[in-house]
Amino acid sequence: MSEPPDPPVASVNSRVGRVPSPGVPPLPPPGVPPWANDFLKHLATERSASPYTLRNYGQALAEFSKWHHAERQQQPDWKALQRDDFRNYLRFLGRNKKSRAAIQLRFSALRSFYKFLIRRGRVETSPIKNIQIPKLGKRLPQFLTARQMVDLVQAPLKELAQLRQNSKGAIAIDQTAFARDVAILETIYSCGLRVSELCGLLAQDINFSEQLVRVRGKGKKERQLPIGAHALEAIQAYWAKLGSEPFNAMPVFLRTRTSCVTAMRPICSMPARTCAACRNCSATRTWPPRKSTRTSRPNG
Repeated sequence: MSEPPDPPVASVNSRVGRVPSPGVPPLPPPGVPPWANDFLKHLATERSASPYTLRNYGQALAEFSKWHHAERQQQPDWKALQRDDFRNYLRFLGRNKKSRAAIQLRFSALRSFYKFLIRRGRVETSPIKNIQIPKLGKRLPQFLTARQMVDLVQAPLKELAQLRQNSKGAIAIDQTAFARDVAILETIYSCGLRVSELCGLLAQDINFSEQLVRVRGKGKKERQLPIGAHALEAIQAYWAKLGSEPFNAMPVFLRTRTSCVTAMRPICSMPARTCAACRNCSATRTWPPRKSTRTSRPNG
């Protein structure tokens, strides 16, 4: 039986123009051969890859197919490709001034695709194996000082105080969103969470007595992390302003009083990149370090 033809460039490109909604696996376009689309569906359903991984890997496969078609006047035969084909592609990326990170991403996608084809029995070996890729340059991470972190956490309350001063009591100001933003910033800093992980927190995930929180990360992996007293106090203060405390499978943080925060979307009314308290900060381009874990407020 002859092997099915490889997907044309347009079929992969149609998958990657937009970022799919979180939790919704992308659907293959009608009439497209299954290899590349099967790979992306595998990443979405079996590996729980993020929408951005699906977009980037799909784009990488599309770009390689486009390059191969321009060089060989035909779509790539994945079973017949040789090591030299990928060496030539690597040189092509270098000549076009692609960054090391961009090259790493493209070859990571190609390696994963070949691993998928090997597991499915469609190819026997990977021609990309042991190809030397330029290593990423090392750089020192940006970070916030203790004083800058305190200013960031207090920024929503400072904004609330400014609004009160400007309104002079003429209008009633709902404090719920400001309390939520304080709780969000305290939790991110205390636990070192990704924003998507914070969006997925449920009330039942927080153990107030043990000061632990259960977090669902990438690939549906769960882990337990310590959470500091300041973060717990901020969450309880936020819940008190909601009027009804979340319980069981209800989300910890709500976009409004009735709708839950959606993962991968902005959740703070005044994010770190624009808040007045940190606008002149030398480290405002980054959130608090994701790997950090804090259990007490820094002195500063």
